[in-house]
Amino acid sequence: MNRVFVLGVDGGAPQLLLKWKDDLPNFRKIMTEGVHGQLISTVPSMTCPAWNCFATGKNPEKIGVYGWEYIGPSHKLTLSDWSTRYLPTIWRLVSRAGKRVGVVGVPLTYPPESVNGFMVSGFPIPPNRKDYAFPRRLIGEIEGLVGEYEPEPKSVSLAYRPGIQQFLNNISEYNHKMLAITEYLMERYEWNLFITCFVSPDRVQHSLWHFMDQNHPYHPKNSDELSSNAIFNFYKELDMILGTILEKTDDSTYFFIVSDHGFGPCHGFFSVNDWLLKKGLLTVEARVKMRIEKKLYSILEGQSQSMKILRRTIAKTDLFMFLLRLLQNIYGLTLTDVHGKLERDFYETINWSKTKAIGVGGERIYINRDLLSDEKYEEFKRELIRSLSEVRNPVNGEPIINEICTKDQLYGENCLGYPPDIICATTNWKFRCYPQGSLWCNPFPVYGAHKRAGLIMIRGSGVVPQEINARITDITPTILYILSVPVPSDVDGEILKQIFSADTELGRKMPTYEDASEKKRVAKKIRRLREKWVVVSDRRRPR
Repeated sequence: MNRVFVLGVDGGAPQLLLKWKDDLPNFRKIMTEGVHGQLISTVPSMTCPAWNCFATGKNPEKIGVYGWEYIGPSHKLTLSDWSTRYLPTIWRLVSRAGKRVGVVGVPLTYPPESVNGFMVSGFPIPPNRKDYAFPRRLIGEIEGLVGEYEPEPKSVSLAYRPGIQQFLNNISEYNHKMLAITEYLMERYEWNLFITCFVSPDRVQHSLWHFMDQNHPYHPKNSDELSSNAIFNFYKELDMILGTILEKTDDSTYFFIVSDHGFGPCHGFFSVNDWLLKKGLLTVEARVKMRIEKKLYSILEGQSQSMKILRRTIAKTDLFMFLLRLLQNIYGLTLTDVHGKLERDFYETINWSKTKAIGVGGERIYINRDLLSDEKYEEFKRELIRSLSEVRNPVNGEPIINEICTKDQLYGENCLGYPPDIICATTNWKFRCYPQGSLWCNPFPVYGAHKRAGLIMIRGSGVVPQEINARITDITPTILYILSVPVPSDVDGEILKQIFSADTELGRKMPTYEDASEKKRVAKKIRRLREKWVVVSDRRRPR
């Protein structure tokens, strides 16, 4: 009986594996013995919705999730329900077919599902929750094995007080915990499908890409060996983890390595909402920068007299980035924490009666339809797209946006949920959403950014070595095919049948599909009802 093991490498960069393959013997082994290539991610290329699309074989419009948050009829920035518990995921389909599944650390899987096997949720998990695994007894087994369970590394970016050595130590500690949990569950429990995911590649590359990349505008001229080789050494550690897992699989196991997106440099940020403010398309109730500074000052309240003096000095000199660095160095707060809070506060200041467009994370823009008729909406959208296409890199004058799509072009007319009106694909610049008085800012602390070309490798009996290009939605139907589980008829991905030799069973047999039309209708109705409930209740979930 066929088995499938999937190693999820969040943010795995195929170009780095090709560059370093001679130093990564286990990755090279799979490249040589199986298929490898690029796995094209979603638009936008983000953890959410990409892992959802991986798990279902469907594009975002059939799931109704386009990012971590959205702006709906309530005009509030609302967290999407990005969990997978309502979706026809691969682990649910395999469980229903009577086969055993194991899922460990896959993002967006909290709360865990009651599968025919076990599930240990990946990030995000609300703080201090002890319900992250199914069956519940696994929690005791996991904590007895590794201590505190970490759905993601403790330091999620280099903007963290302990510095680069401690940052890397935290990354390594996370890796070894995830490996220990994976090994333990592989050996202790039966499974036909096992999926484990490491999110550490994403965190390392976000923070350290500029040390490795000599063409990066922020590449330090005198960086030490620890910094310069950090990403290379990380991939070597990941290769050893892969080797350990490979030793525990046999010839009847098909081995997949996949990433939710790729990675590359980030040269800086374009403040899209500052740009909209300057164009008069966005209006706020108060000076946004004053609101931001006030919130930052409140974090410093109740400290020593010297801090009060320093606070007054900062207020006079208006050193915004200095204050952010101060929070980092003194309080150990990550800039990600601060940025997230400031951004959420900013959206509360918007005057929607005078706002026509607003930018949100993932290079997405929502248009306020309440102020525009259908005809005016189309006219306004065209003009906004034209203006965005004219935005130029302040360093060399080149466009920072290489493609602009509308929701109809990308998602079609019958998409679920609340998709953005405009989605931009940028070059090496990213959008920043909270205004800070300037259109451009340096990339600190994010020197590496998501790219659409992710990673795919497959090895197994009858797999013909070759280089392929696939889509992230192709993984689920291909695995279902290998496991002889019917593929839902409404998936967007395709079975990668071309990877199998024609004279093998998998090369010869015809796939089976199940009619998903009725299930699709019911699922769509349920999701519509849930979306209405979210708007009415203004629900917020911990991130």
